[in-house]
Amino acid sequence: MFPDSQKGSLNATKLKKLGLAKGRMEEDDALFFFQLLYPICDPKRSGIKQDPWKGFYFELEKFTRTYAGQNGIGGSYGHIIHDVLARELVVFHGIMVQDGVRGGSKGAVYRQGDPSCSCYD
Repeated sequence: MFPDSQKGSLNATKLKKLGLAKGRMEEDDALFFFQLLYPICDPKRSGIKQDPWKGFYFELEKFTRTYAGQNGIGGSYGHIIHDVLARELVVFHGIMVQDGVRGGSKGAVYRQGDPSCSCYD
């Protein structure tokens, strides 16, 4: 599950270079820590010199589009398919994590959007 190329340790110098600061620790900036694990933008365009991360959501966005094209999804026949954007994938994964943290909804994640349900958020 964890390839040798991804092994490492907490490197204070590298974390500071990527934006970790005392304020982020005190403010509980969850998105900052999440994107350390799953980078949202293309690391080549992050603005960080020699950004060491490999893209995740940027790549997921690209491969989702490729999958749809290769399998004839959308186009002249069938449903209209809009491109999936990285920010939408981040929100989707956030919903899945939130559902799991709350103990899971046994496949009924839609309940989080139902104001009459105790899962509403």
